[in-house]
Parts: sequence; C-alpha cells; structure tokens
Amino acid sequence: PPCHTHMRSLFLFIAGLLATFAAVSAGGSSLPSPLLRPLPAAGCAVACAAALWCTRYLLRAGLLTGVTVSEKEFSECKYAYKTHTSAYKDCGQHFDAVCKIASQHAPDCLPIGIYMDDPKAVPHDKTRYAVGVRVPPDAPALEHALKSAGYTITDLPRTPAIHATFPFTSILSIIIGVMRVYPKMEAYCAETNTCAAPYVEVCIGREQLTHYYGMLDNRKAFYLGLSDPDTYASQNPRDPKKAQ
Repeated sequence: PPCHTHMRSLFLFIAGLLATFAAVSAGGSSLPSPLLRPLPAAGCAVACAAALWCTRYLLRAGLLTGVTVSEKEFSECKYAYKTHTSAYKDCGQHFDAVCKIASQHAPDCLPIGIYMDDPKAVPHDKTRYAVGVRVPPDAPALEHALKSAGYTITDLPRTPAIHATFPFTSILSIIIGVMRVYPKMEAYCAETNTCAAPYVEVCIGREQLTHYYGMLDNRKAFYLGLSDPDTYASQNPRDPKKAQ
C-alpha cells in the first residue's frame, strides 16, 4: 500500500542519518565524500540535530501513540460535501479544495471525510467517499459559498458509533493513523461482535486530533450520493445484516 511505501522511505532516511552519525563519530574516515572528512565534528552535530528533529517529528505525528477504541456518539451537524470515486489516498486534494473555500468564512471549520466502501472488498479505484466540512449554524456566508461551488448541504444525525482519536500534526499523522487506528477498530468490532460502517473522520486542528468514528446506526444517512442507500447498507460487508 502507498502508506507503507511512505513509511519505508522515512525509516530508510532516518537509517541513513544514523549511518552518517556513526561515520562521523568514527572520525569521518568512512564517509564517501572527501569534502565531509575534514569536518567530523560539524558533520556529527548536523547528523545529531537531524536525527533529533526526525525523532521529534515522528513522535508528534503519533508513531508511539496508543489507540483506544470505545463507544461514543457522533454529534449531529450540518455537512457540506462532494462525493468522489477513486482511491482513498486521493482525497487530500479534495480536502484542500473545500478547506480553501471554508477558511475564507470560518477559519475553524472542521473537515469531515466519510468513507463508504470497505477497501478490502472494493477495488481501490472504485471506493466511494464524501469530502466536506461542518457548516456552523451561524455561517450563512459559508453555506452560500459552498453551495455556489457545487457542494451539497445535508444534516448528519446524532449517531451511536465506535470512536478513537489519533494525533493530527502532519501528513505523516494521517498515514500512521490509517495504519494504527483502523486495525484497532476492526479488532474492537470482532471482540464485541458488532459491525461499524461507514467510517467517518473529523479533523480538529485546534486539538491537533483526528476523531475516527464507525457508525453503529443511521447508516443510510451517511451513505451520501448513492441512488439506493437502503440496499447498499444491507449489502455492505461491514453491515450487521450481512454479517449475521
């Protein structure tokens, strides 16, 4: 998967820094470039600083953060969205587009993604999802701007769900979060004999957290843009009707 590729590249980069640190600590004689050999102390300082920065970056991104899954209600909200069909990893550009509009009217807008298909059961380029933002009740200018840009407005109901949080400090947080949170949520469903679908992510910038929800009820309200959400909800592999 693409997220694994990014992680491997990052770890290889850090391994390279550590190798450089080891080389300069040994006096610089093993460094491949003659330009670096006369400066072992400077090279060591640079390598140490880079390694410390990378370590701090990884920790802030959530590399060692634990994931706890519990049941919590998803709060009702007005939601402006567009639906898309493509690999879930492509959703970033759509978040950028809607946040660019929303930030002009509501700087603290909450981006929300709804992921309707199970990527283990549906080809990656066929997965369907909605990308949008929460529309505050006192933001008519924002609602008008989003409607003018082609976004659909709907009301998402208060809904029981399974829930987890994960740091949201960078793109790397998103990659690690996908790898860490969803397996925990699937394990929770297996242990409690429940099924959750679809999954919703709410990014709260001021908290530097992403809230992950797996819906336990009202599924039809979250299957947006589908011609027959009732049928789809009953056929979804993660739905209790099919699991039973």
